[in-house]
Amino acid sequence: NPTILDAQAQGRVVYIDSTAAVVVEGLHIRSGNVPGTSDDGGGLYIAGGDHVIRESKIYSNTVGNNGGGIYVAGGSPMIRDNDIYSNTAAGGDGYDGGGGIYVAGGSAVVQDNDIYSNTASLREGGGINIYTGSATVRDNDIYSNTASVSGGGIYIYSGDQTVQDNSIHHNKASSSGGGIYVRSGSATVRGNDIHDNTASGSGGGIRIETGSSVVESNTIYSNTAGSGGGGIYLRKQQDTTTATVRHNTICSNTALVGGGIDAGEGLVIIEDNQICGNSATGTVSGYSGGGILAWSNAKTIRGNTIHDNTATNGPGGGICFNTAGGTVENNLIHGNTASTSNGGGIYIGNASPTIQNNTIYSNVAQSNGGGGIYRKKG
Repeated sequence: NPTILDAQAQGRVVYIDSTAAVVVEGLHIRSGNVPGTSDDGGGLYIAGGDHVIRESKIYSNTVGNNGGGIYVAGGSPMIRDNDIYSNTAAGGDGYDGGGGIYVAGGSAVVQDNDIYSNTASLREGGGINIYTGSATVRDNDIYSNTASVSGGGIYIYSGDQTVQDNSIHHNKASSSGGGIYVRSGSATVRGNDIHDNTASGSGGGIRIETGSSVVESNTIYSNTAGSGGGGIYLRKQQDTTTATVRHNTICSNTALVGGGIDAGEGLVIIEDNQICGNSATGTVSGYSGGGILAWSNAKTIRGNTIHDNTATNGPGGGICFNTAGGTVENNLIHGNTASTSNGGGIYIGNASPTIQNNTIYSNVAQSNGGGGIYRKKG
């Protein structure tokens, strides 16, 4: 039988300092309650060090600030093969959250865990919130977590974080980044299965705010955003760094605009992806974009297969340009539809992109024309 540590809502369950390495194994850590708005770590507080937390269940813990289940202040802990569920963090000091896990810094490894049904009740990071450092989040199943603001599954504030080979699904953010939200830094999001996440705002699957993040080799599908970027939203306003989206499969996502990708206002490279079956259901300022919406600044859209995307109530079934420049080259663009407007394959508004060496066929525009490419007058 497992050893059960139950705080009965009378305080934190476990505190580990930063001295000798500790192995926590096979425990049930539950019913911690640390209600202060500046208090952290409802179930387990790790002050630092190279501790190992494994094969335990951490559940039904509550904290007034950060880290409902686990709070990592620093160090290089290994958090592996645990079930982390039904924990709540309020983020009561006005920042952060981290319903399941909060990493304040250091180089934590979070691997092979089931992280589910956790809540950031006032702020960000329903499943995991990473403030800074160089954490690795790998091979986890992260699902059914909720954030009242952003990052239903994972929220990254800054740093050089790696999110790799996880299954991230059925998470929800009341604002942005249903699956993952990256505020800044240079995160690497690689090899993940990201599906059925929801954001009431932008970025059903992923939202990148600023920074030079790389999103590569992921499968991103069946995510939903209430505004822009059903699969991925790249805001990057007034940001001189370049975000890269490459070698992904981005299919069957839905948003108001930018069904597959809303490429936002910054420097973005979108290359060697399959972007298919996405849908934009409306317009913002007259622009839509079933597969990709490019707002402004230089976009490089290269070597992609963009097919069977739909703009149901606006222009640009495959790609829609507002004022963005850049290059569209060596893409295969086919089977896209602008159901009630122009530019079945590509719609160009007040932009002057270079379009070269593409194969464009079997696209449909149901309004004034431009089944393949439509250029706005003026």
